[in-house]
Amino acid sequence: CYAAVKYICENYAKFNLDPKKIAIGGGEGAGGCHTAMCCYQLAKRDESHLVKFAWMDIAAVSNHWFERTSTNSYSWVEWESTEGQFGPLECLIKTDTEYDPAVKPHHFSRKVVGEHKNDPEVFPVLMDDKLARKCPPTYVTSREFDVYRRDCEQYAELMKKNKRLLMELYLQPGTTHMSGMDPELPGMEELHDALKKFFTYFMAQ
Repeated sequence: CYAAVKYICENYAKFNLDPKKIAIGGGEGAGGCHTAMCCYQLAKRDESHLVKFAWMDIAAVSNHWFERTSTNSYSWVEWESTEGQFGPLECLIKTDTEYDPAVKPHHFSRKVVGEHKNDPEVFPVLMDDKLARKCPPTYVTSREFDVYRRDCEQYAELMKKNKRLLMELYLQPGTTHMSGMDPELPGMEELHDALKKFFTYFMAQ
């Protein structure tokens, strides 16, 4: 994703783009993860000036999934012990083992946890404040009953703490992670209105 963003920013004329109005985001779930990871890479390279802002939506960007706490109702322990469910790390790590019925995906994930659990390149909410302050201005959205709501809340808090949060975290009422952008769903009109106001205002700046 970073390479794609860098290419577009450096070749904006080929795409008839205004280099002052290039933004990243718009993807849900894994797309939101890519947005946050791209912001991390831009910040690490002092290149956040290349994009006007970022929009991160319902993304797994925190390692809180590995905590054994009574308040974390969607803990890694529950995910890995529920047959047929894919834990948060599987959303970030794709391998051929996912398609082999003889191999349980969470076995692979356990192996990877030790290497990536505390890696901000995998879980961007772990980046330090110095790097967070270099991130592009960011807008964060999630769903009221989304399994990754806490991730988005933590990321929004990190951005707000370091003055990179453009607007308060928006939670789409009455919806879950798999709701998509169906216009018939509860709260979708409110979400569309929020996004319209956001893009209209910041693109005009």
